[in-house]
Amino acid sequence: MTEKESLTPAVEEARLRRDELRFALGTFERATTAALAGPGWTAGVRSGLDQLAGAFDNHVVVTEGFDGLYAEILERAPRLARAVERLREEHGELHRMIQDVKGRMSAGELDEAAREEVREVALALLAAFVRHRHRGADLVYEAYNLDIGAGD
Repeated sequence: MTEKESLTPAVEEARLRRDELRFALGTFERATTAALAGPGWTAGVRSGLDQLAGAFDNHVVVTEGFDGLYAEILERAPRLARAVERLREEHGELHRMIQDVKGRMSAGELDEAAREEVREVALALLAAFVRHRHRGADLVYEAYNLDIGAGD
């Protein structure tokens, strides 16, 4: 099977959402790693977090949906059920982490200590997303012999 034949609608949609998520992660990372004392740090992080949350929600819909990527993978390669379950579990963990950062950001303008705390939690969130994206790319490769991360 060629790579072109592997691009089912579910794979193609997942690839598009993967690109959207990668862009949002970059925006969030730039916002959180900007100078803490710089003007607009809090507003930039909030905006980046909102973009990331939206992109993540889209990712979850196209991967976990009834006719989404995970359903297709399980039909195609049932042996990958544990890997799919792990990624679904990570979705819950990532959602909780996003909510944690949002909760820390809800107090208006943050003092320097609060900004430092938010940055540490945000960096942990970014690292968790990187690991999740790697596992997702590995899953797609195992199921389709297709490197979905090749454009990253």
